[in-house]
Amino acid sequence: MFGKVIQRDYKIIVPITTGELKSQWKSCIEQLKEFKPGSIFKISIFVGAENWEEAFTNFTHEIRSLFSDKCPAYTILTQAPGNDKVTLEVGVINDERVKITYNSFHSTPYSLIEYNGTKELWASGIGLTLKTDDISSSARHAFEEMITLLSKEGFTLNKVVRQWNYIPEILNFELRNEKEQQHYQLFNEVRKHYYNQYRTIEGYPAATGIGIAAGGVSIDICAIQPAHENSVYSVNNPEQLNAYHYRQDVLVGELAEGSTVKQAPQFERAKLVTDNNTLFISGTASIKGQYTIGLNNANEQTQTTLELIHNLKLAAKQTTKNLDEYSLNFSYARIYIKRTEDFESVMSICTKELPNTPLNFVQADICRDNLLVEIEAEMQYNIGDNQAIDTFITQTACSNCR
Repeated sequence: MFGKVIQRDYKIIVPITTGELKSQWKSCIEQLKEFKPGSIFKISIFVGAENWEEAFTNFTHEIRSLFSDKCPAYTILTQAPGNDKVTLEVGVINDERVKITYNSFHSTPYSLIEYNGTKELWASGIGLTLKTDDISSSARHAFEEMITLLSKEGFTLNKVVRQWNYIPEILNFELRNEKEQQHYQLFNEVRKHYYNQYRTIEGYPAATGIGIAAGGVSIDICAIQPAHENSVYSVNNPEQLNAYHYRQDVLVGELAEGSTVKQAPQFERAKLVTDNNTLFISGTASIKGQYTIGLNNANEQTQTTLELIHNLKLAAKQTTKNLDEYSLNFSYARIYIKRTEDFESVMSICTKELPNTPLNFVQADICRDNLLVEIEAEMQYNIGDNQAIDTFITQTACSNCR
C-alpha cells in the first residue's frame, strides 16, 4: 500500500455442490464473482488429468469472459484436488491504496501491484500448452516467454523472487541418444542454462518444482522491484544442504549430451523481502542434509517437513535484526500429496499444526520418487499499527544499506 506494507490474502474456493466437473466449476465461478472487482491478482485452478482437456478449453474462455480486460494472472494445473473435481486458490489484496493493473503477453495474463515505490509482477501459466512430447523444448519455450514478459515491463530475471515450475510426469524418463534422462533433470539442465545467461546476481529465487499429470512445462512467477536496495534476502535451512549443492548421487538419470555433471536444482529454501514483510517458502519436503527422511511414511514426512518450515521461519527472523520482535504468520500453505491413500492423515496433521491458515491439498508427483509430501507457503510479518510499519520499513532499509 502507498506508504504502508501490503497484506496479500489467499482464499481456497471449493465447490459447494457435488456432481460432474461442469456443475462444480459453475459453483466455483459463482463464488469467484463475489470478490471485489480489481482485488484479485492471482488464480490457480486445480483439476484431475481426466478433466484436463475440457478444463484447458472451457475454463480459459470463462475466466477471460468473467474478467474481460482486467484478467488477473491465472493457470490451470493437473493436480487433482482430493475429493473434488476442481478447486481454486485465489490471491487477493483489498486496499484502496494499492494499485493493481492487468495486462497480457501473448496468451499469458499478468498482474502488476504497486505500493510505496515497490512494484510486483505476478504471472501464471507461462508457456502452458495442452500437450508436450519434449520436456526440454517445452521448458525452453516457458523460459523464453518468461524472460520476454519480464522485459516488457522493465524487469529482468534478477527480480524474480518466487518461481513455480510445473513439470509433466516429473519422475518419468525420456530416451535420448540411448541415454535415460529424467524429466526433472532435463528441466534442471534448461533452468541452469537460462539462469547462467540471464541472472547476474548471487542466489536464486525461492521455488517449487512439482509434477503435473498433463500439459506442457509451465512457470508462475512473482518478480519484485523493491523501493529500497538490499531488501531481498536468501534464507537457508540449517538442517538442509542448499539444493544447488546437491551431490551427483542424489540426481537421477544419465548425463545430458555434452555435459560432464548433472545440474542440481537452483533455488533457495526461502526468500525474505523486507519491503513487503514477506517470507516466500519454497516447496519443502522431508530432506535433511540431502537425503530423504521417513521412507514410505507420509505422516513422518509431513511432520519433518513442518519442522523444517519452522526452522526456516526462525532462520528468517535472524536474517535482519529488525524482525525479531514481530510475529510471522502463514498467509497460505499448499500441500502436495503423492498418494491418494495418504490424503486423510496428511490433512489431519496439517490442519492441526497450521490452524487458521488457508490450506490447499492437491495430488502431485514430487521431485523424488521416495518423497510423499511437499509443502510450500507464504508468510508475512505482523508488524502492527501504521506507525510501527513505517518505523519497520525505515529501520530495515537503513540496516540493509551496507
